Amino acid sequence: VARDYSNLRRQWEGRKHNHNTNRQNSKNLIIAHTRNAWSERRDLYVHEVNYEKVASPCELRDSINTYLTNWKKSEQLSNFTERFSEALTVSQNKASLHSLSYVSSITAKVDVSHSTVDNFSEQFRLITLKGHDSNSSALHDANFAVRNQEPPKPLTAPEILSRFVGRRNPSGGASIVPSFPLTLDDVVTSEEFREMAKDLVSKLETSWQLAHETKESVSKLLIDGLKVEKNRTVLKLLLEEELRFSREKKEKVVAIIQRAEAGPSILESTGLWNNTSVSTILSKFSAVTAQLYGEFGLTIRRVQRATRCLRLLDQGDQVYARLARELENTGSCGWDPFVYPEWLLLELDNDFCIREHQAEVAKEFLSDEMINQLLQQNMGEGKTDVIVPMIMAHFGAVAQRANRTTNDNSGVHLSDRMSELCCITVLNSLYPSNSITWQWRIGGLLGQRVYPMLFRRDLAFGKSEAAQMLSELEYITQNGHVVVTVPEQRLSQENKVVELASSTAIHADTETSEALLKVLRFLKNRCRNFLDESDMILSPLYQLVYTLGDPVDMDGGVLRWSVAAAALQSVSDMAPELQARFQDHHLVEVHLHKKPRFSAVRLLDGDGADEVWDFIR
Repeated sequence: VARDYSNLRRQWEGRKHNHNTNRQNSKNLIIAHTRNAWSERRDLYVHEVNYEKVASPCELRDSINTYLTNWKKSEQLSNFTERFSEALTVSQNKASLHSLSYVSSITAKVDVSHSTVDNFSEQFRLITLKGHDSNSSALHDANFAVRNQEPPKPLTAPEILSRFVGRRNPSGGASIVPSFPLTLDDVVTSEEFREMAKDLVSKLETSWQLAHETKESVSKLLIDGLKVEKNRTVLKLLLEEELRFSREKKEKVVAIIQRAEAGPSILESTGLWNNTSVSTILSKFSAVTAQLYGEFGLTIRRVQRATRCLRLLDQGDQVYARLARELENTGSCGWDPFVYPEWLLLELDNDFCIREHQAEVAKEFLSDEMINQLLQQNMGEGKTDVIVPMIMAHFGAVAQRANRTTNDNSGVHLSDRMSELCCITVLNSLYPSNSITWQWRIGGLLGQRVYPMLFRRDLAFGKSEAAQMLSELEYITQNGHVVVTVPEQRLSQENKVVELASSTAIHADTETSEALLKVLRFLKNRCRNFLDESDMILSPLYQLVYTLGDPVDMDGGVLRWSVAAAALQSVSDMAPELQARFQDHHLVEVHLHKKPRFSAVRLLDGDGADEVWDFIR
């Protein structure tokens, strides 16, 4: 047994020695192949690590290639640092290092009108030819390429319906409506209510005709067509094709911007480049100069619209109504993005398309006629989320135009023109949610802020605070920001002026009242007020009254309650007699109580009710 154990031991040690030798040889070969790959600046191949003692050649190859990639990046970074240091040293020695102002903005002072420039590519060509003469030929070639590969017009609902299987066009002929089954004699027989019944029957007949019309809208046809699987496939292909064209157009425009913003030679020599992401490009330009980049913004909007439609299409038939509205709205319906560039920025920043009726309502509110207007819309039509931010964005754009430092043709300085303050009044319960929503809407690319206007009667308020409030309102107006307040605080500010000016007030202060009156005059002359949920805000429930002077008795004094108490006591005293005479006839209901409580007497309708009243009188 001992001899067999010794033989097995020697055999095991021999196999162990051979295994270690082969393992070391494989390791040496892998190290040699890795050095060759590094010297040749290539990745390691799988056959160079495929040996008997390697359990997972692919995993080992990927791990080694990861190290090789990191080494190459480290070497490139080291070389970049050396080149940058050398270029910086040379530039400093020659005193030729340009300041960052050498990089001229893409919005150079170039007068480009709508009549002379029809597309975004031509605008870029004019700007870059004037600001970057050295790159003019390359930029012209890039513009020519973009101009010759214009994407098609936005995908419209009629075009989609024309591709659907089993499509139906909206019927335009007169539809056959069944006769109205109700007459005026069926409703009323008395002449007293005949006029009222006539008006009611007329409205019912109108509703009957509308309910039986067979005309189908485009939205209804889209929803019905999307129920067919083949039509959904067709729509998906159309949307993917539009998305592809829009993305290609966007990439070409961004490439032109990169060339137009080519910086000094030191940036090019060191490999540095400015950030030209979509948000960075759009955030550089205010609403005033955004019209030069209108075509770029329209391309981004098309990308967003196609992406939204594809997302809604994948969610199923429960959102087909929303998808139909998106397909019907191709963008810029009822408004011009070159006239209202701030609305285009609002769309891009919040990923939605303004509908036509929303633009009509916003333009109605923004008209130059300084009159009181009241417009009503149904729930869910975008009053809070879309229309109010559109109004806010317009006031911000007007303030930007008023703050420009150049002169117009008449020689009047634009900053001297009076811009208006946008003040939104909301219900106290809606203030937190609405103010957060509006700040989110206009706080991005538009760069506007939402300020509160807080005021209470018990607020410690002096002349300096009133002056500070006026200065704050002037700053908000000048920079195009927005004020959001509630009815109680707005009315409290108006009442405070009267209270401080009254000689009978405890805290009378005429100087503070005059200072606060200047704030109210500023709000009257320079402020445009918008009331959200105006039916509630203008309700008498939101009246605010301040009491002034010494406390005095109300008119009538003690008689106001002694007369009422005497009447109740008189009826209570005769309650037992009322119960004895009339309760069996079911004319009164009496509950007797001891003093100081009054007995409860309830008069009932009946044939002898007049006799009960005569007895009480």
